[in-house]
Amino acid sequence: VMPLPAKIASLFRSLFHKERLDRELDAELRAYLDLLTEEKIKAGISPEQARRQARIELGGMEQVKMKVREVRLGTTLETVWQDIRYGLRMLARNPGFTAVAVLTLALGIGANTAIFSVVNAVLLRPLPYEEPDRLVRYWDTWNWLPRGHISLPEYFDYREQNQVFEHLAIYDTGSVNLAVPGGHPERIVGAEVTGDFFPLLGVPALLGRTFTLEEDAPGNNRVVVLSYRFWRTHLGGDPNVLGRALRIETDGYTIVGVMPPAFAYPSKRVDLWTPVGVDPANPGYRGEHDRYGIARLRPGVSLQRAQANMDTLARQLQQQYPENYPAGSGWGIFVQPLHEAVVGSVRPGLLVLLGAVGFVVLIACANVANLLLARAAARGREVAIRTALGAGRLRLVRQLLTESALVATLGGLVGLLVADWGLRALIALSPGTVPRLEEAGIDAGVLGFTLLLSVLTAVIFGLAPALHASRVDIQESLKEGGRSSGGSSHSRLRGLLVVAEVALAVVLLTGAGLLLRSFHELQQVDPGFNPERVLTTRVTLARGRYASDAQISNFFRQLMSELRSLPGVVSAGAISNPPLSGWNNDHAIEVEGLTPPPGASVYEQLRSVSPGYFRTLGIPVVRGRTFTDFDAEDGAPVAIVSQSMARKYWAESDPLGRRFRLKSNQPWKTVVGMVGDVRHAGLAEKIKPIYYLPLPQRTVRSMAVMVRTASNPAGMLDTIRNTVLALDKEQPVYNVKVMNQYVADSVARPRFNSVLLALFALLAITLAAVGIYGVLSYSVGQRTHEIGIRIALGAQHRNILKVVVGQGMFLTLIGVGVGLVGAFALTRFLESMLFGVTATDPATFAAVAAVFAAVALLACYLPARRATKVDPMVALRYE
Repeated sequence: VMPLPAKIASLFRSLFHKERLDRELDAELRAYLDLLTEEKIKAGISPEQARRQARIELGGMEQVKMKVREVRLGTTLETVWQDIRYGLRMLARNPGFTAVAVLTLALGIGANTAIFSVVNAVLLRPLPYEEPDRLVRYWDTWNWLPRGHISLPEYFDYREQNQVFEHLAIYDTGSVNLAVPGGHPERIVGAEVTGDFFPLLGVPALLGRTFTLEEDAPGNNRVVVLSYRFWRTHLGGDPNVLGRALRIETDGYTIVGVMPPAFAYPSKRVDLWTPVGVDPANPGYRGEHDRYGIARLRPGVSLQRAQANMDTLARQLQQQYPENYPAGSGWGIFVQPLHEAVVGSVRPGLLVLLGAVGFVVLIACANVANLLLARAAARGREVAIRTALGAGRLRLVRQLLTESALVATLGGLVGLLVADWGLRALIALSPGTVPRLEEAGIDAGVLGFTLLLSVLTAVIFGLAPALHASRVDIQESLKEGGRSSGGSSHSRLRGLLVVAEVALAVVLLTGAGLLLRSFHELQQVDPGFNPERVLTTRVTLARGRYASDAQISNFFRQLMSELRSLPGVVSAGAISNPPLSGWNNDHAIEVEGLTPPPGASVYEQLRSVSPGYFRTLGIPVVRGRTFTDFDAEDGAPVAIVSQSMARKYWAESDPLGRRFRLKSNQPWKTVVGMVGDVRHAGLAEKIKPIYYLPLPQRTVRSMAVMVRTASNPAGMLDTIRNTVLALDKEQPVYNVKVMNQYVADSVARPRFNSVLLALFALLAITLAAVGIYGVLSYSVGQRTHEIGIRIALGAQHRNILKVVVGQGMFLTLIGVGVGLVGAFALTRFLESMLFGVTATDPATFAAVAAVFAAVALLACYLPARRATKVDPMVALRYE
């Protein structure tokens, strides 16, 4: 039975040498065929008959051919196995070299494997649905909003009039109140979907069934499908759960199905799905865009054809409903692959990180190549003896490459451990906004990537040293006591490797510097409010118990009054969408005295707030007043505008007393105050004009309740929850955060990218410094005799330092120059990830050059200082 190493060697032999061996044997057999034919012709046989007889006789030579192949293959396998055993002995004989080389490669391979596992899960792996390439998202698009939601009337139009979709569905997500018997009420995430939603995705239920089209109708929609996680955590995974009742808000629902564990659309936070329940004959207001659209293309329909069909449909609807889709609004329908819609926002950052770790592994390869060159010079005598005994250059190169492959294999195995640890760290550090990150893991595809990477690194760092080591001067190397210096070619190659390391590290450090500076600039942005000591929670009132606007406004009025009276509470307020939450809520307005272009509409951001909100968040009042309890339902319609909105519509004039309204059938609202600008979408987003309406005059069922405290706000949570329960024992309090957490979450993704790239840059600069140190240490060792002579002739220590440090800094400065040029070209790919800094920022480039020069100077000083301690007497006896 062939041993395992021989089997591995046989595999490589069959891959790389079988065709060549067959060609050689075929050539030999053809030559023998010609020889037999000539002999038979000389015996008086006609050429045709001679050729035929020779072929018949040669047919028996197939067994000879097979035997020759086996003998040659066996000899090669034995030689390969000898190389492997010899390589293992040499690595074991030099544990220091082996440990450094393996650890260096393990860091590079491990970092690459960890990032690739994330890229594989997020970007490369297909979505877990049936034929995912046919799944698309469709959006309404406007001049001011490239990706907008769909209204219910639009959905029915698209469903009935399109010619390219096999299934069409809409959905919406939001939190709902769940009644828990015998416990506190709970707030969970639910999704309202149309009947085609589950068939469109092609994922059947684990238990029971999904929805039917008939259950889309009002009155038939009191059924619910549960997520696997909710079924396990809330119902104990009871297999008899089908048919049981579940109370959501104030209504009872019947459980008809449970989805499998892997199903998590539109997000893993969704606990249950319910039918939309809308009548196609009465779908509601066409301008109420609050749904997401998803569709499945018909077989054979391309994305381009689907987009063309929807463009035609958009033109027809624009002619049919000109009041909803004005000519100047830029309204249209945009079709996008579902995979791009899910992961498109994180693609640039992940590709940048993948490129960064690619640089790290190249630097690691250059480092190991330098180690091998130094080791090859030390083994010059061994190589010379083997050459003198008849070893050919190809044989020597194969032996040295075998050792490189062993080092790369060990590096890959240790790299897998590093990758596993790194992947856990990545998931722990991730901002929670990277889709499908939980699917990342070390699977067969990642193992294959690691194997390929290990093979490539073995070739990259092993080939050049092997070729150089095999060119040996036998006479010089066999001198008694002689040492091989490797010659000028070795020195040039080692210098080039150091320059390459430095250049790659400079590019990586420049990218990290730009991202870190961008992140610093982002943190300096004024959000427009004071987040210190502010606790925010979410309260959403159930439709069944709070059916009227008066009931909603009375509840929040009582709640604010109770909260302000609590000990330790400085102020309290509420807003429909809190700052930096990422939520947008724009509405069309009509400004008195302003005539927009024909067919155009004016949309601005709307927020409903309670009295006390601006004081609670510390938003400055620039002019006028804030809302009071007198701004009630029956009071004069009033509004407060932000500074940017005042500048946009009333320039530098006083906005107080100006009027605007939401729609033509609503009353004019008088501006009574102007407040400072607040960043609602994110710190990196442009400030948008906002107008605020008092909650009683624009009631919202779901409000973010905010409390500013005199001390640590986290201790107020139970008090706030008890206050809410005292007003309504079935009302949950959820989404509890301190306001500082909203600020931190808004910069979570830039922080994640900056930290990771900075870590990779730190690893790269460390490896490059080690490479510089290694080259100079080797150079000092080779020049010991020369240095001893210099010292014996009176050279001062500073002269020795100058020579050695000058050699290292010369290589470093060349590498820094090449790296800055490369960074100037490559950092342009970071432009979409930067804020407040350009991709060619001179200050960052200068700082990177200075930092690297300082690190390189330290790496040069250490071997230079050792050179000054050379004893001339010892050095002169060195040769």
